[in-house]
Amino acid sequence: MKLLVYLLLCWASLFFVSAQNTEPLKPSGDAVYIRHPEDPTAINPVLVVDDIDKIITNQVFQYLTIVSPDRMQRSPWLLKKMPVASRDSSYYLCEIREEATWDNGLPITAEDVLFTLKAIYNPLINCTYLKQFFSGINDIIIDKKDKKKFKIFVAEGIGENIVYPIPVIPRHFYDRQDDMSKFTLQQLKKEKEKLKDEPLLQNFAKFFTDSANIHNPSLIYGSGAYRVVKWIPNDEIVLERKTNWWGDKLKKQSELIFGAYPKKLIYKTVKEMSVTITMLKLGDLDLIYNIPAKEFNDIEKLDSNYYHYRVRKANTLAYSYIGLNVKPENRTPFFDDIQVRRAVSYAIPVDSMMKFILKGYGVRINAPGSPTKEVSYNPNLPLQQYDLKKAKQFLADAGWKDTDNDGILDKIIGDKKVDFVVSFLINNLSPDNRKIGYLITRSLGYVGIGVTVEEKNLADYVKALQNHEFDMFLAENIEDADFQDPELFWHSKNWENKGANYTGFGNGSTDSFVESIKNGKNLQKAKFLYHALMAIIHEQQPCIPLWSPQNIIIASDRFQNFKAYTEFSGFPGINPANLWVPVEKQKYK
Repeated sequence: MKLLVYLLLCWASLFFVSAQNTEPLKPSGDAVYIRHPEDPTAINPVLVVDDIDKIITNQVFQYLTIVSPDRMQRSPWLLKKMPVASRDSSYYLCEIREEATWDNGLPITAEDVLFTLKAIYNPLINCTYLKQFFSGINDIIIDKKDKKKFKIFVAEGIGENIVYPIPVIPRHFYDRQDDMSKFTLQQLKKEKEKLKDEPLLQNFAKFFTDSANIHNPSLIYGSGAYRVVKWIPNDEIVLERKTNWWGDKLKKQSELIFGAYPKKLIYKTVKEMSVTITMLKLGDLDLIYNIPAKEFNDIEKLDSNYYHYRVRKANTLAYSYIGLNVKPENRTPFFDDIQVRRAVSYAIPVDSMMKFILKGYGVRINAPGSPTKEVSYNPNLPLQQYDLKKAKQFLADAGWKDTDNDGILDKIIGDKKVDFVVSFLINNLSPDNRKIGYLITRSLGYVGIGVTVEEKNLADYVKALQNHEFDMFLAENIEDADFQDPELFWHSKNWENKGANYTGFGNGSTDSFVESIKNGKNLQKAKFLYHALMAIIHEQQPCIPLWSPQNIIIASDRFQNFKAYTEFSGFPGINPANLWVPVEKQKYK
């Protein structure tokens, strides 16, 4: 009997050891040298200007929730669980995690959340986008018994999306004179002009936005796993991992959100791709992201085994399409006929264009949207095929013929013969747009449609779109990482009021779809309606979907856990904090 017990114990211990060994040891240590395309304006979630700024800021500061890039869904970050709506949706109940503390041991509380919103609404701090985004928040009421619990009161019709991306900065650190506590959030929102002369608000804003303070590592203080220890403008920013970070306790819950292994993250400001490639060859860079496909060609020629790197592709929330003017005003009605719209879609060789423009680093789309968005993108719709024979037949059925044998189709509209020559509006932000303009001109020429490409700067391009001064246009949109509101692009009122529904698509029926999606609280119902809306757009073809581009990520082959996820605001397709290196391969001790 003793022998049997002994053998069972041995077997159990072996099983335990083997189970333990299935998960490799992930030691801390080493450094990651990261190419960053430009110096950030600030490392502060209230002051950041663009997505490039957020990439570094998000390693130092945190928000109430975070988009989990593997599922593209919101997850609690500083919150214990996702906000809970009241019955009438007038407020959302929130609670900060009990583990969440600042570096000095003080708990992160609702007072910090309220202070952050007050800082945003300080009339002397320039953060226009955040002021607009959070305008639907009326007030925050803190629980009297537990300062980690609070209610966020919102305006009527405002959903929980407004609550999710609230950043949190420490009140005790940034408001050392307690200036902001003298004003309520409602005062700051409603009396902004009057309060500009308040000395207390001026003092706070001066300290908070002073350039010397913004770039001073000792005055950058957040709740994330890393702190800024060095910032040499236009050269490098060094982040060092905290030794007793509170998030380490939650690593097992979500490694992607709370896993932080490298001792240092060193961001090197390198603007030129040629210099980036040289640094990669010399081993002076470990991680490169946001590499355009055309630039990757030079890197692809390198021997990855010799230079010791690996490559991953990251999907994006961007997508490109060609819009058609389906409701022309004082223009020839080329595209008010669905047969013509279908003809044009058959005449455009999207697959070959992708190879030429994106070098294969992209995903074809069947409707306007990013295929990474489960709620808004309908994967069941077929891709449009390239078929010149069908294109010509649809045009003929719509009455377009080449009656004078000049190679351009024509038709009697009213009492006048009209040649099928359309304007194609593009902007000058990317040289690829000119290439697309040429390819579209070439492709439509095969079916007898002439194209005049009109290239404008961004301001004039947007103005022409809003005034409906085009026949066709090329556009690239970037969706939100959160739920995408369809009203902006697809409600008919946003054509009538010269909004962003540039094509003119929509009627009472489709508007009801849009409104139901926008106001719905049930995500599954919203998904069903969104997919139905995309099916209608696919059928009516007010636009021709092209592709969603992919970005290239390169990392040294000494790193483990090198995975690429969807790129979105402040997340370049990879979290370098998740990378780890076996002790024997660590380069920087």
